[in-house]
Amino acid sequence: MIGLAGSRVIAERATTVVYRVRRHAYDTYWACRRGRVRRVLMGRDDSYAMRYELYGPTEAFGKIRIAGDWVTAIHEEDNSPECGKYGEAECEGRSTTLVMVNVALTLRAEEHVYFATAETARWLLSPAGAVAWLEESESELHGCAAAVVEGRLRCPELTLWSGHVDPTSMHLVGSTLAWSAADGNHSATV
Repeated sequence: MIGLAGSRVIAERATTVVYRVRRHAYDTYWACRRGRVRRVLMGRDDSYAMRYELYGPTEAFGKIRIAGDWVTAIHEEDNSPECGKYGEAECEGRSTTLVMVNVALTLRAEEHVYFATAETARWLLSPAGAVAWLEESESELHGCAAAVVEGRLRCPELTLWSGHVDPTSMHLVGSTLAWSAADGNHSATV
């Protein structure tokens, strides 16, 4: 417990902590530095509260990674969970958001990313604030590098490679990503 009623540590590395606060209608996820008062709201998740509902949860939060002062997670939101009940074809469906937090700066970024499925083959985060992920099909490599722009944290998505990538070959050091493909070794700055 971090010190808030109903809170539970979900992930931690060195002084960076991610914890959940359980509420009646939804859980909130927070990131902070251990021993510091300032914290950053990462997102909400109603999957526990909505577990018995007919249409299931509308918000889910997961895939938490920590590296230095940086934390990333995936926030999925179903904008119209009951859509399709009566045969509607124009449903919005789920939106996927990359949430990125720097606990030292107490800043948060949300970047809309698209995953064909909810899973990725590999997901990396560096202490420099660089993120890289390989789609589950192992055929498209993406990344972003966090930067503070006009007082806000941003991490716009880049497509780094199209073509098969060996997930075990991926290494992210600082902002440089290295990987192996069928035609040899490659690297890029995220």
